[in-house]
Amino acid sequence: MGKVPVWSDGSTTLSNMCSGAGSGAAGSAGGAVDAGCLDPMLDRLLAVEVAGLPDSALAADLVGLRVAVSRLESEFARRLVVFDRRGAAGVTGAVSTAAWLRGACRLSAGEASERVRTARVLADDLPVTADALAAGDLSYAHARVLGRPAECRRGAAAGLRCDD
Repeated sequence: MGKVPVWSDGSTTLSNMCSGAGSGAAGSAGGAVDAGCLDPMLDRLLAVEVAGLPDSALAADLVGLRVAVSRLESEFARRLVVFDRRGAAGVTGAVSTAAWLRGACRLSAGEASERVRTARVLADDLPVTADALAAGDLSYAHARVLGRPAECRRGAAAGLRCDD
């Protein structure tokens, strides 16, 4: 997946919508970027009347949105593995990171567990895959599939069986 072109016909595309002045993230404690800085950009995207977009702009937006989703999934996994390794879920009263995800992010038990496993595998075993996800070159679903063999190896090392 490549860069989203900015169309010269004046139509609003993902590229020029998200590059406007004042849409940058403000820093917070420790130089971290507040994920809430995404809200104004998402509000701008949601305000666009997509029915009036030319086909070429709509196509570019769909590709750009898919790249952005992959990049956001990457950042979610990157932060999740740090949260997990710190045991931060315990501070909230949750018994595990997956349990915390179920409540805080409204994920199913299966998805929450899968998110934690995939975040660990990306961080520990698949740096090239993690980089490709961060660049938006592959989807989270692809990264999850690529991580499955590493998850199985980890499980086997712990005496667990990996079901296909």
